Amino acid sequence: MATQPTQLPVPSESPRDLKFNAGKIDEFVSSLEKQYIDRFGGRHYTIEGLRWLAQQAISQFGYITVDSFQTGATISLPNQVLRDTSSGEYYRWDGSLPKVVAPGSTPQSSGGIGLSKWLSVGAAVLASAQDGAGDSLVAVKQPLNGAVPRTQHDKNQDFITVEDFGAVGDGLADDTLAIQAAIDSGVRVVLSASSPKKKEYKISSPLVIKRQVEIDFGRSEIKQTINAPHFKIGYTESQINSPVLSNITMINTVTTTVQQIDARNVGNMTVRHCYAYGDNKSYGLIKVTNGIVTSILNCRSAYCTGKDIELNGAGTGSLRTVDTTIYDCRLERGVVAISVSDFVEGLYIRRNILYGHSKIPLEIGQSTSGGLYSGKIQENDFDSPVAESFIYVANFKNMQISENWFAGSVASPHIHLDSGCDSTIISSNQSYPNKVFIEDNGVGTILTSNMVIGGTVPVQFASSANKSVISANTFRDSSSACVDVTNHLGQLQVADNFFASATGDGISGPEKAGMYFEGNKGDKARGETRAAYVGSVTPRSWTVGARPEHLTLIGGAITSVVVNGTQVWPLSGSTYNQGSFVIGTLPPGSTFTVDFNASSAPWLMRIKQ
Repeated sequence: MATQPTQLPVPSESPRDLKFNAGKIDEFVSSLEKQYIDRFGGRHYTIEGLRWLAQQAISQFGYITVDSFQTGATISLPNQVLRDTSSGEYYRWDGSLPKVVAPGSTPQSSGGIGLSKWLSVGAAVLASAQDGAGDSLVAVKQPLNGAVPRTQHDKNQDFITVEDFGAVGDGLADDTLAIQAAIDSGVRVVLSASSPKKKEYKISSPLVIKRQVEIDFGRSEIKQTINAPHFKIGYTESQINSPVLSNITMINTVTTTVQQIDARNVGNMTVRHCYAYGDNKSYGLIKVTNGIVTSILNCRSAYCTGKDIELNGAGTGSLRTVDTTIYDCRLERGVVAISVSDFVEGLYIRRNILYGHSKIPLEIGQSTSGGLYSGKIQENDFDSPVAESFIYVANFKNMQISENWFAGSVASPHIHLDSGCDSTIISSNQSYPNKVFIEDNGVGTILTSNMVIGGTVPVQFASSANKSVISANTFRDSSSACVDVTNHLGQLQVADNFFASATGDGISGPEKAGMYFEGNKGDKARGETRAAYVGSVTPRSWTVGARPEHLTLIGGAITSVVVNGTQVWPLSGSTYNQGSFVIGTLPPGSTFTVDFNASSAPWLMRIKQ
């Protein structure tokens, strides 16, 4: 059991205190701890602590140089340093003082080099790459309140560059292994030493990412020399999370059949400010399979031979691709800009420019069992000189297509909703079609608040279209009718639109059961509603124009109604209570006459069909 000292005042002659102090003397002399605790709880420096304190003083007040190992010397102070004339290095003695050095000595022959021996303090140790030397001996402290000192070695590990692992970046040397070593090093951020000018890194196999890492190349180029991706991300049994690729220009020296970034089973991935310069060799920018929360931001792809961006899942559940954002990208002069196939849910495509593609810029949906749900296509610009749709959608539920701009001298239709589309809202778009704005073969489509200028018949339906609404749109300058309902199954509402076609036709095609037209404006527009006060002159006669009209009398004191020479009001035993009287739908050329009390005239509502 350890001796328990008394609390008697100093000097105490208690045997207990004398025994306790003997142990403290041994602790003072022999311990490698910097401090010991006396019998009153106070702290004091040990010999090791005093040595450490002297080292701190040396760092504050500097060294005193002495010559030399070769001529001999006596070192009596901890901040005296002795020069080795054979190397020019200075050494301080880390052992007991004084230290006598005989003439003709060297550091090795007069005690050796190391802890409690000679320690180098010259330029050579600062230039050394050995652990514990070099930047480990240099202190750095930010000139900010609360900042603490760190070694430059620690500071340098905040960020690394691929040059730290031997990359050259001259476009000639193969930098594959160096860049891969940087990626595998475990640091959070990997950079390119591209300042003051960008570099070109040549690789000969994919760079594999299987952990969380951020790679930023400052717009320097990575040149792939084989038919393979630049980056292969994931492809592990468990999902990897939060990889980030930034400011990378990717080029190819050979024609490829894969995208430059290939990611599978990846969560929370961000690709931003990356550029796929295809030069008719690269297949595309990025392919994502089974990605969860993917962001593709401010990227550019040009002159690629396949699909700039491709999204798909491998099945249901965790095999889906979920919540993908494609934002503020410029995809141009390729084949397909964005391709979305099976098992994709949560798609957000906004503020992109899709220009000059040779096929459909945005294609969504493949098989009927693909499980595609929930998408928003918003504020994008589409322009193409070819005869393909801008947006093709099939087998997708709950899609919004809004605030987009469409222009193309040939492209038709601008939006093509194929079978399997359900609950699609198309709103507030601006379109200048050559032929057709939308061809709809879906169910539950709502077309509202769009401005469509030009085209032949801007709105057309295919044989599966049903449960549709067309409301509050503006159609101008089409060469024929604005809306053709010929192929629609029948549950259709066309209301409150403005039609101004060259022929004066708003709606063409036969009316079917379940179709409803009301409140539309424009010459000869079927469904134009006009409610007017018939005036005080009685009786009053009218003739139905070139389209059938649905007629209703509202209010007033009506005494008789005659249609095509036949009295339809009053009928035997009937009364009129100043409510409404529905004459019904009359064919073109029909005449009808209304007699009423001049002091209580009705209103007449005429709806063109």
